Amino acid sequence: LAKDRMSTEDSFRGLRRQIADGFYLLYRTIFVKIVSQENIVVPKVVELFLNYGFTDERLLTKEEIIELYRLKIGTEHSYCCTIFTIPEWLRAVYKGERQPSKNEFDLEYTEVLRERKKIGEITAEEEARQASDQLLKLEYEIQNMFRYNHRLVGGQPSIFVPVLCSEQMLGSPKKALVSKDRMGQTVEKYHEIDFSVFYRELNYADTNYNIEKEQIMREIIPDIILFPTYGQKAIMWQELSCKRRNSAGRFLFPIMMDGSIDDLLIKTLGRFRWELCRTMQGTAWNNIQYHSLTSEYSDYIQFYRKNKDISEERKEKIKQQIAKAKNNTKEVFVQDYELWIKSECMGAMRLNKVAREIFAMYCPFNEEIRMTLETQPAFVDAIARYKRERQKKVRELEFKYHTYTNKQGIELTKPLQDNLEFYKK
Repeated sequence: LAKDRMSTEDSFRGLRRQIADGFYLLYRTIFVKIVSQENIVVPKVVELFLNYGFTDERLLTKEEIIELYRLKIGTEHSYCCTIFTIPEWLRAVYKGERQPSKNEFDLEYTEVLRERKKIGEITAEEEARQASDQLLKLEYEIQNMFRYNHRLVGGQPSIFVPVLCSEQMLGSPKKALVSKDRMGQTVEKYHEIDFSVFYRELNYADTNYNIEKEQIMREIIPDIILFPTYGQKAIMWQELSCKRRNSAGRFLFPIMMDGSIDDLLIKTLGRFRWELCRTMQGTAWNNIQYHSLTSEYSDYIQFYRKNKDISEERKEKIKQQIAKAKNNTKEVFVQDYELWIKSECMGAMRLNKVAREIFAMYCPFNEEIRMTLETQPAFVDAIARYKRERQKKVRELEFKYHTYTNKQGIELTKPLQDNLEFYKK
């Protein structure tokens, strides 16, 4: 066992690659044996390996091992989001309850098979067989999603090793644990503030009621997956899990965390908002002729120097923001989103007038917070625009739905009732 396990020397890099290869092979072998047998009793040491990456007692202190043994991940409580450990997630993929994740090139499992057939790697018969082979889907998820993101969630890619050791941890396992309760409570805390964060506009039809096509707002909450590592990063891996616009996104977090879970979640929610809007808008995502979060914010960043509503001092701060984000508009937005959720919701004015109006319109606070803030002069115009647009939408929907209830003599269906209620409240 090396004394300096975090060394950046070339010899250690090669050793880490060998350890990683062995780790994921072992993980796959153990997991396949478990899921392929019914009612198997999993030994505690195997649980620790699958959930935390515990591999060798010599890599941790006695106190750390005892704490690790006593940790409780699960919960009997129900939260707005579904939270998985990696073994739970892989089991869901193996059982067909979840589809394998898209890869780093944004291709689904079936699309990868199609590409392989196109270049002659596999035949049409092999493509059809592999498309329904749950074991191959499991192996694909381990290599494509689990292994690829494991080092990223760890936060130190250059010295990452998948086995758990003391050198990775800055505190005790107990204090660092991201339990399902801790994760669920944190999500619900910010879901309460930014109530529409998981909503999207989808097509709705009901031939039984002669409803051919309507646009309704639906809430689809992402799955959260806890990785077996002590880490520093969270990843907004997918805003949609497949091409279908009603599919759930996927967030990745370390199961033991160095830092604030609040800060990581807020940044993840900001990236999710941006990517979901961009996906739903398609090619018009940055076209100011089509009003949306991404088009208005992109326009604001592109032309902030000419904006008379922004002071010179504020323009200098925006310039610094853009430099910090390396000219990535999404990351500039995430910086502002963090200020919006952490500070502006408390009445602390950290954004300029233009940015505040965009956030008030597209990332509105819940009604209680809005009622408190609209008594402050800085928030009056921003919230007034939001209220005007929502009232306009409510009148439009009430008129449209009136044709279903009065002219067609039918009751308003629940999805339409829920949609109207969303805009009213």
